[in-house]
Amino acid sequence: MAREEGKKFVAKHTDGWATSVLSSNSQSRKLERHSNAVVIVAGAAGSLGFHLVVAFAEHPDVKTVVRVNRCSSWANRSIVIGRDRVGWLRQVHQALCNLLDLTREIAYHDETMRAGFDLVSSIGVVGHVGEPRVIERCVPVAAVLPTGYCEVKWVCEPMLDETLHRFPERFRIMAGRSRQIAGLKLTEASGIQSNISLSQSNHRRGYASGPTLRGVLQWVPVNDVADTTVDLLAIGEADAPEPYPVYHIDNPIGQPWKQMSPVLANALDIPLDRIMPFHG
Repeated sequence: MAREEGKKFVAKHTDGWATSVLSSNSQSRKLERHSNAVVIVAGAAGSLGFHLVVAFAEHPDVKTVVRVNRCSSWANRSIVIGRDRVGWLRQVHQALCNLLDLTREIAYHDETMRAGFDLVSSIGVVGHVGEPRVIERCVPVAAVLPTGYCEVKWVCEPMLDETLHRFPERFRIMAGRSRQIAGLKLTEASGIQSNISLSQSNHRRGYASGPTLRGVLQWVPVNDVADTTVDLLAIGEADAPEPYPVYHIDNPIGQPWKQMSPVLANALDIPLDRIMPFHG
């Protein structure tokens, strides 16, 4: 049922997007290298959004960075606004529709330029895929973690397929599914420090203990995610290789929790005998 509803939603919000003008101008165009790119970063109220703005601003071929946020995204930092789930979904997808329309208009404006579009998706889209090595492609809804957020991202991905991906000569399109995003990477130790604020808070309250977790942690520093996203767009590179439709921005090595727990305990002054088994 969810899959069919998703298909209907995508069809409804992408119908009529492709125009005859776009189709007629998609053949035999000579692309040029542009060194004065204008980048629009939408929905950039969080940590990743901030670092994306910084990464784009530091790119030598970027002239202007425009950061766009909903007014409510700032209000939500101090005011809790009740919103039904359906309304929230519609708002997110309507925002994506607006961005897709804007990208199409940009293509009309300059036929020598191939507009780039990178959807920041989530690794949660493939959270239940059931494969040891997840293929970078669209997946059925059964593979999605049922968190609401991941389902929103799942619907966004095929919206690209029904719009920008139909005109690869005009657009450089991709979706980047990021792993769990950590704090800013400055030194080898800062990655640890940026991820233990909750533990520090509990420690200050007198909970001088920590969990022994199983498995592998695969945090990705937020600036690595931002820099990778910028690199994938190949700004200013007219002869860049064709992108894949989906990329996973991941920590391919990871660290076993068994090894990380003592490191965190030492950073928090927690005795090793207070590292307790965690059953979740």
